[in-house]
Amino acid sequence: MSGSSTRGEQMLGPSLDTLSSFVPRLAPELAQRPVPSWTSVPGSMLSADISGFTALSEKLAGKGKAGAEEITALVNTCFTALIDAAYQYGGEVLKFGGDALLILFRGENHQRRAADAGLLMQWALHTAGAAKRANLSMTVGVADGPFDIFLVGSGYRELLVSGPRASEVIRLEGVTRVYPVGSTLVRALDGVTLHVHQGEFVALMGPSGSGKSTLLNVIGCLDTPSEGRYVLDGEDVSALDEEKLAAIRGHKIGFIFQSFHLVPRMTAARNVELPLLLRGEPPAQRREQVRAALESVGLGGRAGHRPDQLSGGERQRVAIARAMVTGPRILLADEPTGNLDSRTGAEIVALIRRLNQGGLTVVVVTHDPGVASYAARLLTLRDGRLTSDTAMRDVKALGAEGER
Repeated sequence: MSGSSTRGEQMLGPSLDTLSSFVPRLAPELAQRPVPSWTSVPGSMLSADISGFTALSEKLAGKGKAGAEEITALVNTCFTALIDAAYQYGGEVLKFGGDALLILFRGENHQRRAADAGLLMQWALHTAGAAKRANLSMTVGVADGPFDIFLVGSGYRELLVSGPRASEVIRLEGVTRVYPVGSTLVRALDGVTLHVHQGEFVALMGPSGSGKSTLLNVIGCLDTPSEGRYVLDGEDVSALDEEKLAAIRGHKIGFIFQSFHLVPRMTAARNVELPLLLRGEPPAQRREQVRAALESVGLGGRAGHRPDQLSGGERQRVAIARAMVTGPRILLADEPTGNLDSRTGAEIVALIRRLNQGGLTVVVVTHDPGVASYAARLLTLRDGRLTSDTAMRDVKALGAEGER
């Protein structure tokens, strides 16, 4: 069920009345919230899909009230047996109805308990006389979280479940960055809280002076917070010294800049090789990694050219190859198309998008809405504060509505 969303369904008639006594609310503290919100829940999710109900319903449709009562009794019998089996292993039923169950297992040994519950549920359905007579069967799957759960209505009866989510690689909690300017303290960042998961493509926009570059520098370990906490790929880097930050940059983060920052007298290959030299990689390994990096950006035949022999788009491709040659988990791009014409800029962003589709986490600072449109998520900064965090599909939907 990875990457999918499941809408909770309400069972109709006596089935809901009978089964409601078996089903607890999911996380009662969430149900007390006045407005719906996503909440991350760790654990394992068991999904059970029962086949045979549709065929049986069609078969009994001609019996009128008697047929309806028969299918209701069968549903109650089967779901009661399955829910009781899940309860024996501490399961929390999130969805029941139609022909499916969605059950969450949290706490110690949640993976093992979910798997054992699935086996017991299979046995319970197999031994239920009514299910055998109706020729029902069940498919069970288990996925590990954490899962995002969104309560739409009252507890278990209406919910959305999405997950499992990818691991979190960027976590900023109340990050503030203050710089002294003369006798004044300037708050370039003011209490920024941000979570980015592996494989996300995030665009960062805002007016000049809003704190975009400062935020990118903090994320890239080029700067450290004055206040707050920054966890990068599970490690708190808020107070690390420069030597340790440099090691993290060399292994986990790739950078692309508006002005390319290539060494003029070095060939494309030598520019790409620089990060590997700093890491002390052996020559044979460096040559192979450089070759692969340049080929990945379409410049395999330009390895011997200096920057002044390359076009603007080719220079940025060399910069991307240099950023990627160390195999980083995160790519940070500060106005990567700022010095390029629109066609070349679109090619560069499309290249970055392809890297992202391969699992790379990307954060791009841009003034260009066209560049931001490639991202899945748009952040807006103003006066050092994060003022909006929006899924781009929602932004595009609003734009489409405005055109109608």
